[in-house]
Amino acid sequence: MLVNCLDAFAEMPTQMVGRPIFFKQTSYKLFRPAALSLANTLADLPFSAIRILVFNIIVYFMANLRRSAGAFWIFHLFVYVAFLTLQGMRILIAVLVPF
Repeated sequence: MLVNCLDAFAEMPTQMVGRPIFFKQTSYKLFRPAALSLANTLADLPFSAIRILVFNIIVYFMANLRRSAGAFWIFHLFVYVAFLTLQGMRILIAVLVPF
């Protein structure tokens, strides 16, 4: 689970590089800052869901956890919600930290 959560912070340098463009566009009132954060999150959902699902399948069965569909999907849901929480924290840190 830690690998998936830390993976949310891997995009931090990319987001920091695009900040001058973001501030320039928001100063022109082209869009609200929340719109960009929401759009980035929604655009990343399918890719992160597939990536985390494949990783969870490998880890879950390598660890020889309980072999039932319900237990696996609860594990996957918990890990994915933790990933989305840390992704939101990454966005918050990127917005609050000055240059």
